[in-house]
Amino acid sequence: LISVPLAFAGLALIVGVDWGQLPEEYRRGIVFGLAAAVTYAAYLLAMRSSRQGATTRVPSREMAVVSLVGAAMLGAAALGEGVSLAIPRSDDLVWLACYGVLSHGLGMLFITSSLPHVTTTQAGLALLLQPTLSFVWDVAFFARPMRPAEFIGAALALFAIYLGSRSKQAQRARQ
Repeated sequence: LISVPLAFAGLALIVGVDWGQLPEEYRRGIVFGLAAAVTYAAYLLAMRSSRQGATTRVPSREMAVVSLVGAAMLGAAALGEGVSLAIPRSDDLVWLACYGVLSHGLGMLFITSSLPHVTTTQAGLALLLQPTLSFVWDVAFFARPMRPAEFIGAALALFAIYLGSRSKQAQRARQ
């Protein structure tokens, strides 16, 4: 009850609370980011419910369905935009295969396999690490200037994620 609102407050401080002063592209990016977050949350909830009571350890059925649906959506988008999905060079094919199998495939395998073992809140809070750490890396590696409110927001979001990730037993032991 405390960690989720704290995490969102922290992210709001990172993004900036003065909506009218933000450039149009920045605001559009935030809207698209929120839409992506809602879509990804729905995806994770669907994957979690599909894995409840599963008899197999490897979620191959779920991964196959997601891969086929994703391929169909990509094909429809390419067709609608009139662009080609042809891979221009063989070394590009190798890199795409490596990304697809090693990064995306293994990531989906680990996430889908672990979803039934964590609470929905813990999974959601873990996903909030992505925008928070993206901001931290932007500051650390790309010398992005940071205002005090953004620093407080990052610290607040990370604290909230830590708070929400603790087990219920550890939370009760502290009370």
